Amino acid sequence: PLVATLTFGAAGCDRAADPMPESPMAPSVHVMSAVSHGGAPQLASQLAPVRALTAKFHNFDYAWDAGWNLQVTPCLENPPLGGMGYHFANPAFIDGTVTALEPEVLVYEPQKNGRLRFVAVEYIVPWAIVPETAPPPVLFGEEFLPNPGAELWMMHVWIGAHNPDGLLATWNPNVNCQFAN
Repeated sequence: PLVATLTFGAAGCDRAADPMPESPMAPSVHVMSAVSHGGAPQLASQLAPVRALTAKFHNFDYAWDAGWNLQVTPCLENPPLGGMGYHFANPAFIDGTVTALEPEVLVYEPQKNGRLRFVAVEYIVPWAIVPETAPPPVLFGEEFLPNPGAELWMMHVWIGAHNPDGLLATWNPNVNCQFAN
């Protein structure tokens, strides 16, 4: 049932990141994290192991083979706030625990040449596990944001693409879906 919550419309997805109908996964909030203005050196050191883990996932095939092979959104963007891209989940990590080296989702931006560019990790905890009425999960000293449309807690970490709004901002003005299929 938990994976069913995240796979809305994802049936028939393949490595080419076929587009899907609009989904409730798109957050309706835009938050500039306090980390964008302070705490960045501490966060940078906390993210070093995550960057090392995901270095090989800049090649999408490695991410796919490692388990991030469930496409849970179409390419998401929210002009003028920016974009996110396609979200690929690893169902084995969607268990209600928050572990820096087990991001539930990897986020990719479509490129003109048809490839996918790694832009972010996303940590999620479904409300079916930690209800919206509970205190939000915390990672890297920051609280997760509620995503009512997808009924989950979320935290994006833009380690693959610079985000001028901050490492933990929801949308990235440097990411778009211009080349989505």
